Amino acid sequence: MSDQPRQSEPDVVPHEAGLPPDAVPPADTPSDEPAPDGAARPSVAPRPFGWRDETVGTAMVTLIIGVWLVFSPEALGYGPDDATVNVVVCGVLVSVFSVARLIGPWRSRTLGLLIFLIGAWLAVSSFLLEAPIEGQCNDDLYAGIIALLALIGLAGSERGRELNPE
Repeated sequence: MSDQPRQSEPDVVPHEAGLPPDAVPPADTPSDEPAPDGAARPSVAPRPFGWRDETVGTAMVTLIIGVWLVFSPEALGYGPDDATVNVVVCGVLVSVFSVARLIGPWRSRTLGLLIFLIGAWLAVSSFLLEAPIEGQCNDDLYAGIIALLALIGLAGSERGRELNPE
């Protein structure tokens, strides 16, 4: 090992990094003080429109799961019983409500709540209607995902309402 002190890298000056000189606040400025005029201050607040990505993303995934639920009884061989009808009806409802959330200009709380309730019902009904074991696993897995995504979508909608009051 060498006894020479380690040289630190020179500080990058904002204009040398391709930024205007006033784009970065001084390093000694506390984060709770307002930034000087023209200086960029990193924000921890969510983007004003980031909630839309969250809401649309969850609606897209629940739509895909809803379509899978419509075709899963045939793919997994449920058989002609109540469990088959229940899964298909739940899949159709989740798909329709997800499309409504995607194309609707409002991102309705009611639709998100309905999707959550359908997911909860699907998780419980697989045991009540005595679906085959493959069907129970399928229903419970996707019902949990639907319920979770519905809650995430509801949170995104609420954040959107807070950031963009009407």
